[in-house]
Order: sequence, then structure tokens, then C-alpha cells
Amino acid sequence: LAEYDSLFSTVKMNVIDKEVQTIFADKKIVHFQNYREYTSIDYKRLGLPFFRHTRSVTLLYNYIRWFYRGYVQEGVQLLERGILTHNRVTRERLSDHANAVDELGEKIVQFDYSLSPESEEGKVFHRLRFSLAADPEHQRIYSNLILNKDKEVQALLTRGTESLEGLDKIFGEILQSTSDTIRNQLNSYYYLKGKAVTLSSILKSRSEHLNRFRNILNQIIKLERS
Repeated sequence: LAEYDSLFSTVKMNVIDKEVQTIFADKKIVHFQNYREYTSIDYKRLGLPFFRHTRSVTLLYNYIRWFYRGYVQEGVQLLERGILTHNRVTRERLSDHANAVDELGEKIVQFDYSLSPESEEGKVFHRLRFSLAADPEHQRIYSNLILNKDKEVQALLTRGTESLEGLDKIFGEILQSTSDTIRNQLNSYYYLKGKAVTLSSILKSRSEHLNRFRNILNQIIKLERS
């Protein structure tokens, strides 16, 4: 069973790697300077924990950077200025989710900075990591710091996944609406990058992209927690 679990996890990770490469095909993934694995620390020998959610939060940040801002956001803005103009409740729901995603990118950057040598907490972190091998007490403090930082990241990931799901849900509700007024508006054309596209196809493409990314992000988070 142990061998099977190991093989299954390897196969699953290979599939995830290919899907990530497909989604971010022509994009350069930005990696964090501080929330990462440190080659200078022998985690296994010292029995120390490492930052658990480095991959998931990196991909979430890059998705916001490369795809939410501009691509998904385009669909949000078209809805706010059109179909949802007179639907205050749904417009506010959409706005709440959109603002949360937008703010999240900056919050993730601030989180990474909190571990930098320029911040007070970061100064402690870097002093600790250079004295781990010689001081068991420093190992204990370091371990607690790692666990606390992972809790902060988990909160960011939860906020991100919930907000992206919320946006996708609203896109779906509008696409499935039986209202004649909404159906007519969905069939109206918009010019994007010099090409006439229906609002319906715009929302469908954004929804499919959101779904694809959310699925792979959730898979990675599950593997990180296991």
C-alpha cells in the first residue's frame, strides 16, 4: 500500500505539472524570494518542518497576476457595466469577489515581504535559520514560526479559492439564466482586441479558464496537506 500511495502521488504530480505548464504556457512564473524552501537547511536531518504551501500560493499569485487582471477581470467589468447595472444584489456579490481577488495579490506580496531581512519578523527568521544546527531552542522557535506562517498562507488560499469560485458561480448563473432580457444581452457583441465576440462566449471562456485553474489549485493544496 505504501508503494502504491507513493506511485499514485508521483503520477498525480506529473499530471499536475503538465496541466500547470499548459495553463501558464507562455507566462513566466514569478517565485517568492522568502516564502520558499531553503537549500541551506537540512530539514530531514534536523527534523524540521518546511513551508508547506509554497507551490499553491505561488500559482495563485501568478494566476492573479497573469490571468485574473485583464482576462477574467474583463468579464467582470462587462457584467458590472451591462447586465448587472440594475441588479444590485448580484452586482455587489460580484464586486466583493472581484475586490477580494484584486487585493489578494498585494496581500500575498506583503506576506512574502514579512519574511524578508528588511522586516522585523524576517530578521528573526533569518537569524534563526543560520543557527538551527547548533541550538535546539532555536529549532523550536523556528518550527513555531513556520507553522504560524503556513496558517497565514492557508487563510490567503482559502480567501482566494472562495473568491474565484464565487466569480465562476456568478458567471454560471448568468449564462444559465432563462430571462429573455439577459438572453438578449448575452447575445450582444463586444469588440475585444479588434474582434467581435458575444458576451456569452466571453463569460464561457472565462468560466472554463477559472474552472481549469481552480481544479488544479485544489489538487495541489490537497497534496500539500497530505
